[in-house]
Amino acid sequence: MGSDTSAMGTAFATKLVAEQSRKVKFMYRESPSGPDDSGWHFFCGEEPQEYVDDPNNTGTYPVSLIVEIDPSVASLLDTPAPCAFERDDDDADFVESDFDHWPEE
Repeated sequence: MGSDTSAMGTAFATKLVAEQSRKVKFMYRESPSGPDDSGWHFFCGEEPQEYVDDPNNTGTYPVSLIVEIDPSVASLLDTPAPCAFERDDDDADFVESDFDHWPEE
């Protein structure tokens, strides 16, 4: 990836990724909601919906922190929204996902 991740702003992530340093298995990008928002959302892929729905389990973190935890996401960060990627395990390559829950624009 050619861009500086520290200039990408922030991303939504679960605490399992951002605070427990779990690798990303699912990531998607939607249109940013503000000037510092990258539009990216990162998950380790093992979070039940109830976990994600609890605001105590998620937060806004610098994109550079997510790349520090899981450098394998860096090559996808310039992909324009909307997009989604997933992988089956920590060492697999990401593939495009058939994510179909895009918010209404």
